[in-house]
Amino acid sequence: MSSALAYLCLATIDQFLATCSSPRWQQLCHISLARRLCLTFIVLCNILQLGMFLYFLGVLPLSITVIFGCLAYRNVQKLSYRTIPLVRRKLDQQLTVMVLTQVVFNVFAITPYTIINAIILDPYIKRDPVANAISSSIRILSTILLYSCFASPFYIYICASERFRHQLVFVLCKMHL
Repeated sequence: MSSALAYLCLATIDQFLATCSSPRWQQLCHISLARRLCLTFIVLCNILQLGMFLYFLGVLPLSITVIFGCLAYRNVQKLSYRTIPLVRRKLDQQLTVMVLTQVVFNVFAITPYTIINAIILDPYIKRDPVANAISSSIRILSTILLYSCFASPFYIYICASERFRHQLVFVLCKMHL
């Protein structure tokens, strides 16, 4: 779970860098750096088991995705003033819409999990059996909602991107039928 949240953070940061007007920031947005960062996060999250410590119950990835998502949105709003090809501008806008839609969905999916885990840390809840049972039930529901953010990208991309829909139809109808 922690590595998936790390990849979402990296995707949001990558989208911000890709839409920056500064060539210096855009140079940081390339596949070899992305591969190295993914490998680094795999090592940190899975082998060293630092996921819970690094992510403090979801607050850090939520903050990173919201901040860089807003910055990417601001960059896309400025795209019309830059002199870049129209096709590139449209693709940047579609990709940013896809990433931002994923960020908004994840905010709603991760926030309840983060809140309930912070509440469960209260020692009173562990002592009171009724409060403990209620908090456990709510935690289960919030965990189910949390896992929906890992199942949702395909559906979000279908809804948010015309290009993605066309590619899906092409692959399903033209190539497999």
